[in-house]
Amino acid sequence: MFKEVLRKKCYVVDEGRFPRKLGVFDLIFLGIGAIIGAGIFVIAGQASALYAGPAIVFSFLLCAVAIGISALVYAELSSAYPISGSAYSYTYATVGEIMAWLVGWNLLVEYGIAVAAVATGWSGYVRTFLHQNFGLELPKALSGAFDPSKGTYMDLFAFLVVLLVFGLLTLGIKESARVNTFIVLIKLTVLSLFIIFGIKHINMENILKDFLPYGWQGVWHAASLIVFAYLGFDAVSTVAEETKNPTRNVPIGLIGSLIISTLFYMSVAFVLVGMVNYKELNVEYPLAYAMYKVGEKWVANIITTGAVITITSVLIVMGLGFTRIIFALSRDGLLPDKLSAVHPTFKTP
Repeated sequence: MFKEVLRKKCYVVDEGRFPRKLGVFDLIFLGIGAIIGAGIFVIAGQASALYAGPAIVFSFLLCAVAIGISALVYAELSSAYPISGSAYSYTYATVGEIMAWLVGWNLLVEYGIAVAAVATGWSGYVRTFLHQNFGLELPKALSGAFDPSKGTYMDLFAFLVVLLVFGLLTLGIKESARVNTFIVLIKLTVLSLFIIFGIKHINMENILKDFLPYGWQGVWHAASLIVFAYLGFDAVSTVAEETKNPTRNVPIGLIGSLIISTLFYMSVAFVLVGMVNYKELNVEYPLAYAMYKVGEKWVANIITTGAVITITSVLIVMGLGFTRIIFALSRDGLLPDKLSAVHPTFKTP
């Protein structure tokens, strides 16, 4: 019995099961799509105002180093085991079944909760957008999680976006990657607009006058909050079996997406604390607030709208990881066999 729960898996990839359609740029954009979500539009301002001040840039750098070490491990293991299960399969091959089973279920919970949480956040953004711009409101019963005491029974927009995303994932990996790439390009364009139009409004006094208001302890405290803005990069490794030359491309996708995301994070944070005094940034939408503050209202409106659109890419990548982990667990006999079935036409789990 003891030997059975510690048995290891020797993986042989079935080359005919999934078509290898993803290239290195698809993987980089999948990684960026997972990493850069609503967090940068909110968390940079709050972490600066409450913990780090203008030194928030160093908090992002510390997180990048810590997550980068993890990314290097994923890069090494994804090169050695180019299969769909990510950390679950790596654990099964190197440590044993019982630990792999625990890791697999942890990943399912991670991706599942991420999908639910992001869908709920997306729904909130959409409801606010419709109310503020068009005066439209859903019936209360359809505008929140099931809670009869509050009169809410279903979050309709969250349900619909999850249905739409998983429908897209069923149509094919390349189709999903193309939609994600399109959304990520919008996301990077929105952040680039903030940097380009914000940099001319930087007042260095905002940065240098009180650079470390909470000391280095505040920088570390902010880093513990910001680290959540980096989560999701590992989802790139779940599509290794659908990637061309995975031993080369998956590591590049992991590291490349992390580097690009970090550069955008640090640039946005620097411009943000340079435009507005950090004490003013504990608001719901700090990036849009900063643009309104300096008179760039049209950029602020684009940022607010862009935040709604770009969250969708996080849903796509988290949903992708969720389905691939289920597939891997089922293929290894830890979930019912039917869950590892592959669609005969679309070649997706």
